[in-house]
Amino acid sequence: MNSNKIKTALLLLYLGMIISISNGCPCPCGSTPPNFITSLWYDAPSDELYVLKDNQILVFNKASTVNGHLSPNRIISMPKTYAPGSYCSYCVPAMWFDSASNELFVLSKYAASVLVFTDATTANGNVTPARVISGTTTELNWPSNLWFDAQSNQLYVNNSYNILVFTDATTAQGNIAPTRVISSTTATPKANVPASLWLDSTSNQLYVGITNNSILVFTDASTVSGTVAPARTITSTALYALPRWLWFDTISNQLYVSTGYGGILAFTDATTINGNITPAKIISANQFIYNGPLWLDSASDELYVANQDSKGQVSILVFDNASTINGKVTPSRILYP
Repeated sequence: MNSNKIKTALLLLYLGMIISISNGCPCPCGSTPPNFITSLWYDAPSDELYVLKDNQILVFNKASTVNGHLSPNRIISMPKTYAPGSYCSYCVPAMWFDSASNELFVLSKYAASVLVFTDATTANGNVTPARVISGTTTELNWPSNLWFDAQSNQLYVNNSYNILVFTDATTAQGNIAPTRVISSTTATPKANVPASLWLDSTSNQLYVGITNNSILVFTDASTVSGTVAPARTITSTALYALPRWLWFDTISNQLYVSTGYGGILAFTDATTINGNITPAKIISANQFIYNGPLWLDSASDELYVANQDSKGQVSILVFDNASTINGKVTPSRILYP
């Protein structure tokens, strides 16, 4: 992408953020292109790829080998109460598949709700969620991302200006209060809104990407509560857009960051780095215009990246040798869902 295209894209991104905030939306909801892929999930045991697009979940079989234009094997559609339509792609921004319970957690920003679908591996068509976490007591207010920690059975949700944590996540439902609320001394209202998160259960650290183009790291993630200062703050001159999607690879100790523009940044020594850091790698491709959510399959060393090109074509680029590639790379496969 040339410098003029980058400048134009960034201008549109921040104009969308400003318009959204001025209209009472405390997040960059105007910065995601329409009809965009907002979340990916690859289930290795079944070799199925779950794609959250246009407020529907498209499921593709044989995901590790398919290529080109695809028809979904299943489509999980949600009630319009929670997913109003393709004009509002970011209204349903995230999902999480828990293979142990065979449940699919889906976040509705539009309805300030967490939807839970049972029988995720077979669900198809118009499906009513088995459980819904919603209501004023939940404190959910325009949430943007979620994380389910199976070890502690806790659900973390990126909220407007904080992180909400719900215990007993596999049974939680209704208008329930969060067990913990995590706020940061760094994340001031309408300035540094949490956009992404990643919980590293091994080191018990919580990574939170915020809209001042930095990543906050909190220690004691399983118990931290209240307004606290982050243990570390990762910034970079290469982070010229918000770190909306994160991926932490425990094997290589690398933190991958997708900002929407500028490719995929990879930071080494992720569990200890602090301050203004130069990324060890920047992975890009000729097809990148708006690169979105990512998924790293450590077993095959493949990197899946959602993208939208200059003509509005949505695709998923797949890169081999993800742990070593750097610079401009030709994807091994391109999936058009």
